[in-house]
Amino acid sequence: MQGTGLGLNIVKRYVELLEGDISFISRQNEGTVFTLCFPDQVCRINGEAE
Repeated sequence: MQGTGLGLNIVKRYVELLEGDISFISRQNEGTVFTLCFPDQVCRINGEAE
């Protein structure tokens, strides 16, 4: 079942309102990892500090 595609757009808008950043890495047949970073916070990807 597919969605409307609105979810990620809503998340992106809220992240921007909080002066954050959103990025992703996508690999075919493996999935996608989204990373949200906010000011004054340490960003972590799979438990590792970025």
